[in-house]
Amino acid sequence: MTNYARLKILLLKYVFILLNTDETPLYCLCQQGEFGVMLGCDGDDCSIEWFHLQCVGLSRTPTTEKWLCPHCKDKEPSGTHTATCS
Repeated sequence: MTNYARLKILLLKYVFILLNTDETPLYCLCQQGEFGVMLGCDGDDCSIEWFHLQCVGLSRTPTTEKWLCPHCKDKEPSGTHTATCS
């Protein structure tokens, strides 16, 4: 068996394990897997980190340099965060 064939078998086994495991990462407020456009929170201590646009009430990616999820936004001092969409 060639090295390529061995590598291909290992990759197929790995993909099978990934697809058949309950350890799929969960994101967002909805606690679902990755799908659609995801937006990363820039909060230093964000426990969730990645969000689906529709779950945080956005239809487009914000144009601001820093975007905070609802939880991190509540922790910020008032008036220090605004998000605008393009």
